[in-house]
Amino acid sequence: MARKIVKFIMALADCNVNRIDALIRVGLNCHAGINGMLELLDRTNKGLYKPKDYTDEEMLRGVLFLRLGGSRVADLAHRSLGQPGISTIRRSSAVTCVSPCAKTPTQLEIRDNIQEIFKGTNLGGNYGYVLMIDELKLEERPRWDDKTNRILGLCREHTKTTELEFCSIEVAKTILQKILDKKIHWASEASVFSFGILSGERHEYGSRPFVISGTCKREKANPHADLIQNVIEACNKEAKMIGPPMYCVASDGKSCRGSALIILTHKRLLSPSSAIFPLLSDLCLMSLLVGDHNLTADKDYKHVIKRLQNLLLHKMGTLINGVHITPALLRFHLKENKVLQMRLDYLLNPHDRQNVPLCYLLLKEVWSLLDPSPSDTPSFVIARQALQLLGSLFRHIVIPFIQINLSLSDQLAHLSAAAHLATFIYTVNGAQSKALAVLTFWDIVLLVKNACFCVAKTKVGVPDGKIWIILLGTNRLESTFGLVRSMIGTDQNADLLQLSTRLSHAVECLNIFEKKPKWDRGPKSLRLPAIEDGNGDILAKVDHINPSSWKGNVEVATVSLLTSWNRG
Repeated sequence: MARKIVKFIMALADCNVNRIDALIRVGLNCHAGINGMLELLDRTNKGLYKPKDYTDEEMLRGVLFLRLGGSRVADLAHRSLGQPGISTIRRSSAVTCVSPCAKTPTQLEIRDNIQEIFKGTNLGGNYGYVLMIDELKLEERPRWDDKTNRILGLCREHTKTTELEFCSIEVAKTILQKILDKKIHWASEASVFSFGILSGERHEYGSRPFVISGTCKREKANPHADLIQNVIEACNKEAKMIGPPMYCVASDGKSCRGSALIILTHKRLLSPSSAIFPLLSDLCLMSLLVGDHNLTADKDYKHVIKRLQNLLLHKMGTLINGVHITPALLRFHLKENKVLQMRLDYLLNPHDRQNVPLCYLLLKEVWSLLDPSPSDTPSFVIARQALQLLGSLFRHIVIPFIQINLSLSDQLAHLSAAAHLATFIYTVNGAQSKALAVLTFWDIVLLVKNACFCVAKTKVGVPDGKIWIILLGTNRLESTFGLVRSMIGTDQNADLLQLSTRLSHAVECLNIFEKKPKWDRGPKSLRLPAIEDGNGDILAKVDHINPSSWKGNVEVATVSLLTSWNRG
């Protein structure tokens, strides 16, 4: 027996068989002895047998190969590494494709998509959700959708009186002529609406896109508000299917949508009869304007951080407490704070304004400026104090989203301080837009207000529940876009029809990465570092900030909104 075991071990060492673990697993499941194992190994070496007992991990890896690399990469992995074949992967993968809208989305189209993506799910109502909205660049070309018999790829703004159902060749000729006459346009971007469940469960909090609509970016605030309102009404009608209630509508910093959200979420004052009114009414300076069903607007915190970086890099500078801060003055003070010249050139690069980690590093250097010494000149002291004031604003906005051991109370205290600092900087000496751009100021105010409202709604709806404010904003939808852009090699821009499929595949991939976070480094330009203390030192062992990695107590039962607000 011992000789046979040694022979088996030597055979294992000499064999060139992929997935040897699967071979042994098959043998054990068949109760094979050492002779049976040697026979299986011999047949495998001769190419007469291939083990088909795929693990869940191998199936997940196969899905990623297929969705991100395409059929060619999946087939290569199957033939060279013994991964599941394409047909096996497709049988095990349940993907729900969202139907794109040829024109302005109708209630029927929206509700059909909602029913499709929530079919078979049971989320319950133990938390709310964010309605996330963002745009993605499209390849400008027409496509025929065989499911609806419609021509896709045109803008929703100008196709209301154009027939898009492909009944005859005359329809196509009419569309072409209208494009040549510039009466209608190709869709240069797709507006994507997505659910973002505020749950700590990995299989629930991923982005769930359900509306895809082409736009030529000529839409004004009022029509855009009508579009959003139409989507909100469809969601309300499908409330039983969705489960959780809608807490807020989140967007990036686009001015058109910002105006539309103000129209929808600043309709009236919060009613004193509302269950959340006692929790919010005593917060000094808090705006209590809400929309229907107490809906509020939210701004993505990463876009706010990028706006603050742009504030520092703008050649005209900014006026902080009477001091004109320019890039040259900032460079001087950072250099006095022992920041190396090479690092200064990297941090103050005006051509790299979409890099979120770079934004963080620059803002961190500003809030890390040391106090002036007694020997410094008065002008230096005044400028340094102005920069420290601005740095305090930066710190209180950034820290709540990256310091993973903060409690929910501490996060709200930081956000309260950010709102009060922004208000002071904006109003002192009548500076207003000379200090902070109007959009930047309102984005900060809306971000802080929405966080407080969402906590209040959770305290009322789920008194023993939790809420992660890192799930607010549009970050989860942008992560989905990042995967869409990296799918199928260099074919980055999809047309409207392709986008519907790729979004579904991207959501499937993101769900796998949530189960296997070590497999994914995430979009480098969107990833904020995790820290454990207020100094801002990066925590290398945490690659992704998500509910699973957050260590602080986020139970709403332990939070007093008034106390946290006053602390800030």
